[in-house]
Amino acid sequence: MNKKLLLNLTLVSMLLLTGCNTKEVVDIKPSEVAYEVNNFAVEKSDTTQKFDNTREDWSKVKSSSKMIIVPYKRISTGAIPFINSRKLPEKKIIVVSQTIVSKDWVADLNKGSNKNDDSFKAESSNGAEFHTGITLSAKISNTDTYLSIYGIDPNSNLKDVKVQSIPLETVLEKTVKPFIQGALAAEFSKYPTFEIQPKKTEIIQKVEIATKERFAKDGITILTFNSSDTITWSDRRIQEAINEKAQLEAQHEKTIVEAKVRTTEAETKRKVEEQQAMARARAVELQAESEKKKAEIERLKQEEINLQALAKAKNEVDIAREKAKVISVEREMLVIEKERIEIEVKKINAQANFERAKKWNGKEAFGDVTIQGATSIVDKNGEIKTMNLIK
Repeated sequence: MNKKLLLNLTLVSMLLLTGCNTKEVVDIKPSEVAYEVNNFAVEKSDTTQKFDNTREDWSKVKSSSKMIIVPYKRISTGAIPFINSRKLPEKKIIVVSQTIVSKDWVADLNKGSNKNDDSFKAESSNGAEFHTGITLSAKISNTDTYLSIYGIDPNSNLKDVKVQSIPLETVLEKTVKPFIQGALAAEFSKYPTFEIQPKKTEIIQKVEIATKERFAKDGITILTFNSSDTITWSDRRIQEAINEKAQLEAQHEKTIVEAKVRTTEAETKRKVEEQQAMARARAVELQAESEKKKAEIERLKQEEINLQALAKAKNEVDIAREKAKVISVEREMLVIEKERIEIEVKKINAQANFERAKKWNGKEAFGDVTIQGATSIVDKNGEIKTMNLIK
């Protein structure tokens, strides 16, 4: 009976070992990158499984899927296969988070990331101590490089299928922050106490560039890097002296500004008065020029009137001259006509005398002849006398 039971148990165990293998589904978030470690030796205990913590081991298969199937294999760990057995995964999944991580390293316990005084300590070149704060945000941009340098989180449970890489937050605290501390201390120590505050922005920018360049080589991108606190001196008297110096400088600057304002106002007033005087002089000049133009216009207007009168008089003279010419011509024509008539009369009288002479009987006076139809006669003395026509 015992032998038969043992045989049955053996058969069941063998079936379970060969036909009851299981699988696990691992979901990868959008902000995560997963690596599959497939060259994984399955042995009696997952704590003794081969897990070489090197880049060559985990970078052979970088998952492009957001869902990874992990098969399990049951192995025997003792004399009774079913009882002395366990399921072990045939691959491991290494997950690297690319979520942005922010840090506030400040002195204020209520504002700091760790509720501690996380501010950065430094000294001026003459030994005055102070502290200031920095805030930054970062993400893992090159996961291969990041894993090859920082590897797997020592606190990650290697018995689990999903193994986490060292968190970026840990790297920022353990590696990035000390680097910034050293860089800030080195830069600030170059300047004396009273130059620390004026040089602060320049120094922060220089350290920001150095930090970004340094950790870009480790696959970490520093997204933002800013100063979050003013300079706070350990010795309050230093701050008081700085404040007093700042007040004196501000008062001096104010005095200079006020003097410049007064000078500017006086200069402005002088320029305004000068411009006003020039404007008045120009107005007088323009007024004189206007009067001159007005007189010129009046002169031209009178000249135009004179020319018009002269033209009119000349026109009338020309008309009179033309009329005189016409009258002269008419007179000359009348004279010519008169002379023609006189000649005609003389001609007629001569003809009449000729006719009378032909008819003269020797008794009548020859000079008293009247010619019928004539308007004048020639007397015996040879003078022409006007008379009425004989009807």
